[in-house]
Amino acid sequence: MKEMDILEMIGEARADYILDAQSFQKGEHNMRKVSGKKVWLIAAMVVLAMTLMGCTVAYAYTQGWFTSLYSAQNEQPLSDSQISYLDENEQVLNQVQTQDGWSVELRSAITDGTKGLVILGVTAPEGTDLAPVYGEDGTLISRLDMVGGWDKPIVYPDSFEEDVITWFFMDDGDGKTNTENFVIEVQPKPGEGSRNPFDPNVEWKVVLTDVIRITTDVDLLKEISDELGQYCYEGDVNSTEVLLDASWEFTFSFRVETAEEASRELLTAPVATKGQVYKRYGDGDGEYEYVLEEINVTSVKLNALSATITYEFTGLYPAFEWDNNHVYAVMKDGTEIMLEDNWSRWDGYNVLKARSPIVVDEVDHIRLADGTKLNIQ
Repeated sequence: MKEMDILEMIGEARADYILDAQSFQKGEHNMRKVSGKKVWLIAAMVVLAMTLMGCTVAYAYTQGWFTSLYSAQNEQPLSDSQISYLDENEQVLNQVQTQDGWSVELRSAITDGTKGLVILGVTAPEGTDLAPVYGEDGTLISRLDMVGGWDKPIVYPDSFEEDVITWFFMDDGDGKTNTENFVIEVQPKPGEGSRNPFDPNVEWKVVLTDVIRITTDVDLLKEISDELGQYCYEGDVNSTEVLLDASWEFTFSFRVETAEEASRELLTAPVATKGQVYKRYGDGDGEYEYVLEEINVTSVKLNALSATITYEFTGLYPAFEWDNNHVYAVMKDGTEIMLEDNWSRWDGYNVLKARSPIVVDEVDHIRLADGTKLNIQ
C-alpha cells in the first residue's frame, strides 16, 4: 500500500476514534470494542506518525553542517572518506534560545583534539537580510556581527588571551535571507603539562552579544589605501550600529572520538627548511624586517583539521614569527589540501588550518613553502 493510500484512510478516521485514545490515556478504560478495520487504521496512523518522527530525528542528527562548511570552502568535492570523518565526529547539540524575535541554535561542534569548530544557526525576524553587502568592485560595505565590542564569542576555564578565535557568517543553504550559519573557529594556545581544553570534562561557553551592523566608509578606505599607502584598522573606516541589545549563552563540552587515530607525528629528526620570518634588531623594540631564513623544523603533528609545526630559528637576531604560507598536505592520489596560516602563531610553533579534512592514512607527504617534502612515517 502506498503512502497516499494511508493518508486517505487516515483522513477518513472519525473523531470518536481519537476520543477513545484520549480516554485510554486518562485511565478511562471503558472503551468500546474496536473493529479490525479500526485497529488497522490506528496502527497505520501510529506507523506513519513514527515514520514522520523518524524523519525529523534523522534530519536533526544527520544535518552534515561541517560537510556543508568544508564543501563551500573548496572547489573540488570532498571524498567519501572525508565525509565519513565529518559525519562520525560531528557532535550535534541542538540548543535553541530566542531573544526579541532572534532565534539562535547551537547546532554542532567538532574537534580533532587541537582545533575546534562550532556552528550556530541564526534566524532573524521576517524581512531581515543577514547577508553582507558588497560594492561593485567587491569591497565589503556592510555586514552584521553578533559579538559586541572586542569580546570573544567562546571561552573555557583557564583560556588564554593568546588563543586565536575567529568567527563569520555563512549561508546555511535554505534559500532564506533571514537565516545564516554563524561559524566559530577556536585555536587554543598549546599549553604545557596536562592542560587540554578539549577534554570532555572541560565546559565551554558560547556567548553572542548584541546584533551589530558594521558599515565601512568606502571613500575613506580608498583615501587611506591609495593616498597614504598604509594599513588601516577597522576602527579607522568602520562605524557600528547596535540593532538589538540582547545576549544568547550556551554551554557544552567537546567530544573527541577519533582524534588519536587521526593524528600522526611526521618527523623522527629535525629537518632544515627556509621560510619568510619577521626579525627584530637591537633590544627587540627596534626595527624589524621580513626576510628569508633557514629554520629547523623539529616536529610536524598532523591532525584531521590542523597541523602543528614546531621549529627553531637559526639566525643571529631573534625572529618572532614564521610566515607559514603555501604548505600543503599531498594525498596519495595527487590531490592537495592547503594548510593555511591563519595567525595561530606562538613562539616556536604554528598551528595551520586544514582547508578540508585530512584523512591521515591517505596522505603521502607534506610540502613546505620552499618545496621541502616531509614523508609520512
